[in-house]
This record gives sequence, C-alpha cells and structure tokens, in this order.
Amino acid sequence: MNSITDLLDLEDNDVIIKNIDIQGQTKVLTLETPPTAHFCPVCGFRMYSRGVKERTINHPILQDNYSLVLILKQRRWRCINPD
Repeated sequence: MNSITDLLDLEDNDVIIKNIDIQGQTKVLTLETPPTAHFCPVCGFRMYSRGVKERTINHPILQDNYSLVLILKQRRWRCINPD
C-alpha cells in the first residue's frame, strides 16, 4: 500500500515519491510514475509517449508552519496507428 496515494486520494497506485526538498518553510515533493506500455483503447495499437508534463500543485495543508508544493510528472500518450 502506497501512503502517498492514500493521503492524496489518487487513483493511480504506481505513483512514487522521486524527490523531497525542503526550501525554507516550503516542502517540495516530486511525484512520478514509472513508464509502462500503454495501448490505445480504440484500436489496441501500442501508444508512444509524447513526453513528460510537470504540474505544480500548492497545498497549504501542513500544521508545522510549512507549505507543501507537489510536482507531479505525468506522461502524455498518443496512438500512432495510421488508420
């Protein structure tokens, strides 16, 4: 069981904490998923990654005078089936 997915109520259980950085009163967590093969839901053809997109989410939820910044690295997929 992955505690970060439970804490943030994420649907993807493969999310891992890649890096934790404390900068003054801000804690920065970098989250990502390992690359796995994806297949097109329409044609079943293998999809290829279009690169990694970073989303930054600010959460002032900590009670110890720290603010929390989540950096979520997500892959974007595309089907290259010519049909």
